[in-house]
Parts: sequence; structure tokens; C-alpha cells
Amino acid sequence: MSYQRARTPAHVAQRKEQIAGIALEIYDTQGYQAVTFSAIAAQSNLTRPALYTYFENTDDILLHALGLEFEEVNLQLETSLKQRGSLTTAELAQLINEALAPHPRLLKMLSLNYSVIENGSSAQQLCAFKAKIMRTFSLLGQYVEQFFPGVDETRKVEFEFIVFSFISSVYILTHPSPKQLQAIAANDAAFTVPPFERLCLQGLMAITRALDDS
Repeated sequence: MSYQRARTPAHVAQRKEQIAGIALEIYDTQGYQAVTFSAIAAQSNLTRPALYTYFENTDDILLHALGLEFEEVNLQLETSLKQRGSLTTAELAQLINEALAPHPRLLKMLSLNYSVIENGSSAQQLCAFKAKIMRTFSLLGQYVEQFFPGVDETRKVEFEFIVFSFISSVYILTHPSPKQLQAIAANDAAFTVPPFERLCLQGLMAITRALDDS
């Protein structure tokens, strides 16, 4: 298929999503370092110069992809917020878990995002991504305000940051590489890595339980 330049905003968005999808396929199978313009061009009908018309660098592509996943999480959080009339802390933990569970790649990439991807991205792409991630912060705050009105502003903000700190590490801690597993076994042969699904929910339960103290 020959390359045709996107002409409308909708076509540009579609093309950027296509590029992001290819980048994620490479990321999933070969890792972060393998995501290059040359590799993406080789798996698409786009040339390297064409890719530069949509993204300044590969970190911009990955950040755009991560933002698309956050949009899906935000949509589910927004929908649940409108539908619920009441909420316990345990139910809030389950709700957050259900919004995140379909996005294991998002949780995996978050462990790399703050130290690598964001630092390599352009200011424009980073600003666009932060708008989506700050929307997630805002939605978490809205849950606290609506269902736990006794929680003050300081504790609400702390809750938002603790949730993000936890979800930025839980996936990578429960999916060690073979090399990491060998190192763990060499120091403690009885140590067992907890399953992601159980640890994620239990961790969120512990975090939301603190809201009961209000």
C-alpha cells in the first residue's frame, strides 16, 4: 500500500493511533530499546520522514500510546462515577482495579514512564499526556469528594498520589525477568512472587481503607 498523507484531524488521529499500535507491538515483543523509527517504518507503509510528520521521537509515540490507554481508564472511571449512588472503600478499590486490570501494558509502561519515556519526549507531547493523567487524578479526587466527604483536601491529594505510586510499581514487581528470578532464588529459594491480580487488589484495598478513618 502506498503512503498517503493524512488530510483531516480525524485522519491524523487515526494515523497516529496506527503508528502507536505498531510501536507497542515492537515494545511488547522486543522491549523499549527496539522501538525505533526504522523498526516502525519496516512494519508499516510509512517512511521514516513520514513518521517525523506525526511524532518528534519514539518516546513521543510511546507517550501517545500510553495516553490512549489512560483515556480508556478515565472513561470507565467517569462512567462508574455517574452510575454509583454510594460506595464503600472496598468497592472503590474493586472499581479502580477493574478499570486498570484490562490494561496490563499501561501498568508495565508506567514503571518506565517517569524516569525514561517522559524525559525523552517533546514538551508538546508531554503536555498532552499530562492532561490525560491529571484527569485520572481528578477523577480519583471526585470519588473521594462524593463518597467520603469527611476526608480533607490534604488527605485526598495524598490518596491520589499513593494510588499512582502503587500502580506505577505493582506490575513490574510481580513480573520479574528470568534473570531477576534467578537473583531472588539465589538469596531466598523459598521466596514466591505474589500474583499480580491478587496483589493489585489487596494493595488498593489497603490504600482505600485509609479513607474509612475520616
